[in-house]
Amino acid sequence: MTEGGASQDFLPLVSVVIPVYNGANFLRQAIDSALAQSYPHVEVIVVDDGSTDGGATQGIIRSYGDRVVGVEKPNGGVATALNEGIKVMRGVLFSWLSHDDLYYPDKLPRQVEFLRTQPDSRVIVFSHEDRIDADGRIVRKAVPFAFDPKRLYYQLLFRRFIGGCSLLIPKSAFDEAGLFDPRYRCVQDYDLWFRMAAKGYTFAYCPITSGMSRIHAAQDSRSRAGASREEQAELFIKVQEDLPPGLWIGTFEDQARAYYHLAYQYGLQGLEAVRRFDLRRGDQALKEASLGRRIKNRLCRVAEEARLVFRLLLRVRRRLAREGQ
Repeated sequence: MTEGGASQDFLPLVSVVIPVYNGANFLRQAIDSALAQSYPHVEVIVVDDGSTDGGATQGIIRSYGDRVVGVEKPNGGVATALNEGIKVMRGVLFSWLSHDDLYYPDKLPRQVEFLRTQPDSRVIVFSHEDRIDADGRIVRKAVPFAFDPKRLYYQLLFRRFIGGCSLLIPKSAFDEAGLFDPRYRCVQDYDLWFRMAAKGYTFAYCPITSGMSRIHAAQDSRSRAGASREEQAELFIKVQEDLPPGLWIGTFEDQARAYYHLAYQYGLQGLEAVRRFDLRRGDQALKEASLGRRIKNRLCRVAEEARLVFRLLLRVRRRLAREGQ
């Protein structure tokens, strides 16, 4: 942070919070990657969310002695574990690390340096991540995000490309926007990011590969696919109702068309309730447009619906072809 922000010796304490439940398989790797940061001011907090693996998870945490802060709590889900870590953290910056993910050694120093260059302190930093499998092999190399910074929040409504473990968040953002909502088991992160945006925090992209996000069969998010779809539908209607229009839909001159594009995207994702919501919003916006624009956007609505049907039929055809092989 430059003017009115931090000086050249900006070296704040960063609290890395690792929530874990029965995570003995990957936890040690995650802790080691947090302790290996080439940044001098880091505290590592590991929150055991009521593990029931015969002490295996607790044994790993205790083996680090005073190099990590261990917290035990009854099982309540990722959101409650993260919240417990936030409550006890001493740092002015928060960094989330899932027990099955890894940081690269320069994640924190490069993001802190990037934060130092920002014009004010109300900034949340995010980066991109490699994808790895259960054995730690890279299955997808990260590429820099392509997005329109002026329409970041609109794009996040359907692309959701910000990984929670790539973020660096000021503690003050939690003080103002609140903690993770424990009602959500799958979208607690995006619920909070949008609440922070509504409080005036800006998300800034630091174009580095900050870590490795692991994909494996035992992942909680993979076992909750149905719940995730329901939560997404609830959340993205709520966000559109609550987020100040100037942050997202207000960035478009042609708002009806923007709503119809959202409806198309949600249709592809199988979020029918949100699709219908945005079709109605688009139709409402259309009533206030000029005659020429109304005609144009009616055609746009029909075209988006036809494109959706075509894409869904193409998916069915591909699935049937795979099943027939």
